[in-house]
Amino acid sequence: CDCSDDVSAEIIHYLAHEGETLRVKYSFTSYGSRKFCRGACAAGDVLIETEANEARNGRYSIKYEKPGDAEGDLTVTITHLRQSDSGAYHFGLGSNSSLYREFKILVTDGEFQL
Repeated sequence: CDCSDDVSAEIIHYLAHEGETLRVKYSFTSYGSRKFCRGACAAGDVLIETEANEARNGRYSIKYEKPGDAEGDLTVTITHLRQSDSGAYHFGLGSNSSLYREFKILVTDGEFQL
């Protein structure tokens, strides 16, 4: 196993019900504007882009906290999830989107069946 600490290529998947709130937090060592996107952060994909530590756009919000000198935690939140929210998202700091974290959501309308 060539196990390294680099998990940047790892995509996290979430399963949620309609109406729930999803929060995703990750620590970044890069700096710059905070960005939260639906899709790959191309033109038209950006949900929030801000220099501020906190911002909200409808059901979407972003919060940056820097507890130490080396890195900061960036948390993105989607409230009142809908089935139409299912899909891929990216978030991160700065202009280099190759360093952003990706996650995917599957939102269901009812109870999970085993």
